Parts: sequence; C-alpha cells; structure tokens
Amino acid sequence: MSRLLFLHLRQVMACLAMVFSVSLPQWACGAKPVGVVMLVEGNVTLQHEGGKEPLKCAMYNQVYEGTKVSVGETGSIAIVFSRDRHIEKVTTSGIRTATASGLTPQSGVATNTLDSRKSLAVRSSVSSLPGSSLQGMVILRGVEREDEVRPVNRALVNGADLTFSWPEHPQATSYIITIRSESREHPTRPTDNHIVFRGRAKSHNAALTGRMDFEPGAMYFWNVDAERNDGTEEKDHASGQFMAASPAQTAIIQECQEMLRSDDEAQLSLAALTLYKIGAKDHAITA
Repeated sequence: MSRLLFLHLRQVMACLAMVFSVSLPQWACGAKPVGVVMLVEGNVTLQHEGGKEPLKCAMYNQVYEGTKVSVGETGSIAIVFSRDRHIEKVTTSGIRTATASGLTPQSGVATNTLDSRKSLAVRSSVSSLPGSSLQGMVILRGVEREDEVRPVNRALVNGADLTFSWPEHPQATSYIITIRSESREHPTRPTDNHIVFRGRAKSHNAALTGRMDFEPGAMYFWNVDAERNDGTEEKDHASGQFMAASPAQTAIIQECQEMLRSDDEAQLSLAALTLYKIGAKDHAITA
C-alpha cells in the first residue's frame, strides 16, 4: 500500500512540476533566477523583464536579474539571494531592481548574512532516558543550529525524525526534554499524567530519532528544563507544540525532501510550497 502511495505521489509531483515549468511566462525561459522570496506581506508586486504587467508577489516566487520589486506603503518583502545566500528585507515603499548581488538602490534595504557552517556542524551523540509509551531505542543527537526555538509552533512533523532547538543557557551543563500528549479533557493543553518521552541532552540542539508513539493529527507539547552547574534546574527554559503527521503526510514530506536534492528550480519551488501548504513549516523553512 505504501509503495502504491509513493508511486502515485511521484506521478502527481512530476505532473505538477511539468505544469509549473510550462506555465512560466516567456521572459523566464532561459533566464536564471538570482533569488527567492522567503517572506512577503501587504502590497508587493514583481515586474520581470519582458513581462507585460506587474505580478502579485507570493512566497517562493523566483526573482530574476532585472526584476522590478515594487513595495507599497503597507508592504514588506524578504529575498534570499543565491550567490552568497544573504537575505535582503525591504519594509519601505519604492521600486528596486534585482541583480545577482542584491537589490538596487539599497536605501531602505536591511541585509543579513546566513552562516551555513553553523547549520551543518554535527556534534557527538548523547544518551537518552526511558519514557512511558516509548518503544525501541531512541537517540538524542546534538546538531548545531541557530539559537531559535524549533520545531516551529503547531508545525506538522515526522515523528521518526524530529529536531529540537532552543536558546543556549549560559549556566547549563545539560538539558532535559519532556514531551507530553494533548489532554483529552482540555484540548490545546498538555496532560500531566502521560509523558510520551523524556531525555537528557548535553547540547541546546538535539535530534530525536527512533520509533515514537505519536498519534497522527494529535497535538504534542514539549518543554526543556536547564540543569545548572550547581545542580539546580530552571524549569521551562523553552517550550513549544507540534502536530504529528499521518503516514500519508510523512510520505509527502519524504517525497518533497527527495525533490529538494534536485537542481531543477521548478521542483525546488514546488517542494517548498507543498511542504508549507501541508503545515510542515520546519522543512519548508529549510527548503
């Protein structure tokens, strides 16, 4: 059954990618994009060279050399440029032209540079602690990432491959991660008497791999307690919620991850948009 699902999904993705690519306007043929829209709000349009009229801007739109980016009074846009992965955010009105190195003129443009080395460094494994309803071996693996709380709140996640991230505590020697299920009596609140997982990590970033009892479509709550040098704890140093993906949704996430290994711009954009639409926000952000 799962094999048929994957084959059907691959056919659907291939058809959508073909439709996406053939529906591109004439100005895009042979043109190389210089960036991708990662955030957009309010009145923002893109006027591509050779295009007859401005197009309403949306997330994951490609920006080409010579594209006119028009931001209205209530609009804002953030573009990541492919040459060096720097991000430019515009919150002031005006028209700017996209080049391979960024927008011009630069007045009213805020620039931020991504540090790719930090997101790729992998640290050593640490042991896990048993928790109720835990099946099989679970390993917490430290991963260097930005100091942000992940997974994104209410994001759809694959329970078999779940990465956590939280701000580093200056006095912490280790962290305790606890995952609780949603209360049946009080929805949108965690239950105190059912701990799905509890584990200890030495890093402020950790990946949870293994077999977990996550119910598809259910909400789960996680929190991190920081253990200080003097043996005391800081409760709820970080916390968040996530939704468990169903087998079909997990298959879509995995298929999109395969598409992200492609060099085809249409497939990359389609995979990122598909992940965002189904609620897999962490994967969409990574894409």
